[in-house]
Amino acid sequence: MDLIKYKYSFTAKLIQSNKKTKQCYDKLKNYILSYKGVRSRVSWNYESFYLLKQLFVKMNISKNCIILYLALDPKEYKNTQYVFKDVSDKIKYEKVPMLINVSCVDSIRAAEELISAVMSKFAIEKKIDYKYKNYFHPYETTVSLVINGLVKVVDYNDIRDIQDSDVEKIKMAELIHKEVTISEADNVISDARARYLTNTIDNKRSGRLVAVNIDTISMNFKANDEVTLEDLKGLGLVPENTGRIKVLARGVIDKPLTIIADGFSLQAIKMIILTGGEPIQCQ
Repeated sequence: MDLIKYKYSFTAKLIQSNKKTKQCYDKLKNYILSYKGVRSRVSWNYESFYLLKQLFVKMNISKNCIILYLALDPKEYKNTQYVFKDVSDKIKYEKVPMLINVSCVDSIRAAEELISAVMSKFAIEKKIDYKYKNYFHPYETTVSLVINGLVKVVDYNDIRDIQDSDVEKIKMAELIHKEVTISEADNVISDARARYLTNTIDNKRSGRLVAVNIDTISMNFKANDEVTLEDLKGLGLVPENTGRIKVLARGVIDKPLTIIADGFSLQAIKMIILTGGEPIQCQ
């Protein structure tokens, strides 16, 4: 089974989270920003909240649950009603060593109480005139998120080696869509994966090598056609004395095609695959 691996950003996980998690995020972000001078910054893995350079709260999302890291000493909250985890042993959380999971009304209430404790600790006051804002993120498909740079393709090696909870395994069939550009293809499939997905046949040819662009092929053939050197000659797309062809990426491909050639650029391979076609290389 063909699989491809993706690593999700904080924003991507938020976009594909359920309605309840999005509502929870919206409420918590508004609560944190209702304090004077607090600003947020979104990185690949987290959303962090600062006053100047002081970090107060770090936020992540896992399995439709908001994870908060707070600038509180976990030792001070032992034997209290709060459910939390001490992560002070990890360097990246040394400034926000108290972890809490927020997934329901009761946990939101507890989170707000602890956020208030953080702000009190640093003498940060509430804004009098704060206006509630809508931070809702509508759902997007994985392909859309990849194209927009919010999900990264992880180079293909051994699927069994992946342990990172932020990495998702996707069936190749789920990525196929009607029309593909060069930039989309580059974002969705890695070079290593493109090489892996190229089929070969034992038919090494010689003679003049001519390049032909993928958009030219797409414009001159119908969906599911098989494209050969002879077909390209017959349509006048390459000279009659051509002995070999190399397919290059340009423009858009808008249909699935099986293309038999002596060489392909990696971008052309990706474009063919993402429209449901098959690149076959003679060797």
